[in-house]
Amino acid sequence: MTRQADALKLPHVLLPVSEPYEKSYEDQLKQLQDNYEIEVLISGDIDEVAGHASWIVDRSRLLNLKVIRPLWKCSREQLAQEILARNIRAKITWINHPAIPSRLKGRILDQNLIDELKEIANHTGIDLCGENGEYHTIVISAPIFGNLSL
Repeated sequence: MTRQADALKLPHVLLPVSEPYEKSYEDQLKQLQDNYEIEVLISGDIDEVAGHASWIVDRSRLLNLKVIRPLWKCSREQLAQEILARNIRAKITWINHPAIPSRLKGRILDQNLIDELKEIANHTGIDLCGENGEYHTIVISAPIFGNLSL
């Protein structure tokens, strides 16, 4: 992530969050707000996670931070196809669901992998984009990163 931020010429700040998560998250947002004068958070949330539709909104409300969720309620299939269409390369880094074979870890998101994940989703109900933590990815290259390739 540090290399991604460098490629975008943005600061990268690591702020630990611990229990109690709500307060800790709010404290870290406050630190960002104070140090960088942020007024808006942009979240990649697609949908509710564990029944929490507005967790990020709730954490931001006390700080009067506006939250923008451009992916909210978007079609998972559409989002997966858009990643490919935009020439974004993402790699599965973590698998956290028994229905997803461990052999998928390390795979680059391509049409074959999307098709395989769709098949698993159709049989098990996992989120195609891993919104509930079923798996995690990292973007290893994208046009916005210029020549950076992880």
